[in-house]
Amino acid sequence: MAWLKTPAKKQALKDAQRKWIALRDADCLYQAGKPEDSGSIWPLLQSQCLAEQTRVRLKQLQAYVACREEGCPR
Repeated sequence: MAWLKTPAKKQALKDAQRKWIALRDADCLYQAGKPEDSGSIWPLLQSQCLAEQTRVRLKQLQAYVACREEGCPR
């Protein structure tokens, strides 16, 4: 997180990431459904969703780090 310019920006990213994790978890629960409704495949559905959304988020964070233009989140 050295690329973030101020302690406030670092904290803002931490807060955003915590909120993103809550959103990801809720969205994957919605997509996979309740465990009792999906049966034994539920853990697979849930973990696939979590992994895919995490891959997408990682790409977003990597783009933030690589961005050198005006208006980048810094």
